[in-house]
Amino acid sequence: MSNQNFSKKIAQARVNMLQAGVSPKYVRRSITELKAHFADLKEKHLQDGMNQSEAEILAGQQLGDLQEIVRQTAARKELLSFISLHPRLTLFVFPLLSYVLMTLLCIGAILVAVELSGMNTLADGEPLPTGILPFFHLVAVYLVYLFPVLLAVALVYLGTQRLFRQKHLLLSLVLISILGSIWNYSITGGVVGEGSINLTVALFGFAPPFGFNADYFLRAVVRILCIFAVAYCFWQKLSASQAETD
Repeated sequence: MSNQNFSKKIAQARVNMLQAGVSPKYVRRSITELKAHFADLKEKHLQDGMNQSEAEILAGQQLGDLQEIVRQTAARKELLSFISLHPRLTLFVFPLLSYVLMTLLCIGAILVAVELSGMNTLADGEPLPTGILPFFHLVAVYLVYLFPVLLAVALVYLGTQRLFRQKHLLLSLVLISILGSIWNYSITGGVVGEGSINLTVALFGFAPPFGFNADYFLRAVVRILCIFAVAYCFWQKLSASQAETD
């Protein structure tokens, strides 16, 4: 087994371990140990007088069948990752709970800011204290635009580690896109001290009890496209980087 062949087989063993659900931490450690063992065996045979090719072939034979090592490793449940043991929880429940939690945190932050500013309500037309408007704008932008993208990027990263199937990742991204498109916000009035703020739930433009809103529908479509575009670009970048590493 030449160095080139060994590199290909060790890269495939890494992929197979990850696809079998083995924890990435243990996969990295196993691959490092296999490479080190192969190098030690080859060096020993070279010192015994073998040429490069013979030393590599014998070292590969002594190392054993890498795919059998993969099967034995994947058979040990304690070495499997949490994601592989609970794929539905990771891909569907986790994004949902994360988005609900982040929504509550953002709304809570706004309410705390309102309370600290001395306002009693956020009624339309009521003057806004200095600082509330930009703070609301910052929180709303994070909740409505940034958080869904960050959540999608996190799942794409896990996907490039081959911790679950691509079709499951796609379904999870669809869920994140839907969640990321339901919130809409608007700010009217002055930048400081005056104006009104509005945070609305609208599923593809339908905002009960107001009915269909074309502006909200267009916003939802644009955000969904942006989430998938960022996820795709991030996937391509990580995949290319991973291929170079392998």
